[in-house]
Amino acid sequence: MKHFEELWEDAEKASEKYPISREELFIKIKSEIEEYAKLDNIISKDIQNILKTKKLGEILFKIAELSRVDNINTFAALQLEVQYVMKKD
Repeated sequence: MKHFEELWEDAEKASEKYPISREELFIKIKSEIEEYAKLDNIISKDIQNILKTKKLGEILFKIAELSRVDNINTFAALQLEVQYVMKKD
């Protein structure tokens, strides 16, 4: 089984196959998040969980693509945010 970091790098590489502009990425990420929020309306929790898992994967893939396009070290970015949040308490 791959580690999350390896999977993230695979997503960045895979996103190179179908490049889109940053503006398109922002639109797609926003749209995916809006679709994710709508999944709360599904009555069956089992189906809801399956669909949310798929949709969150799509969101994460688009964020990986954005990190590739902007050349962002996502580990460092998340680490900084976690440190910031932990210090707020």
